[in-house]
Amino acid sequence: MNFNKVLEKYRKISFSERDKGDRFERLMQRYLLTDPKYSNKLKKVWLWSEFHGKSDLAHIAARSAEKLVNTAFYFF
Repeated sequence: MNFNKVLEKYRKISFSERDKGDRFERLMQRYLLTDPKYSNKLKKVWLWSEFHGKSDLAHIAARSAEKLVNTAFYFF
């Protein structure tokens, strides 16, 4: 199943926006841990609920936090 089909499926079966986001987050976690381009560079990929630094980011705008979180994994 290709990526767009997976997203389409998630849109259909998700019971809320939160559920859809959680499913997408877990999908990206699995992708980053299994794709050869990233898997040999990453030891751990945290879900947002597991991310220890999220309380420190509360004062940052959502877009800035997204950029920080999306680039942070390169350092682990």
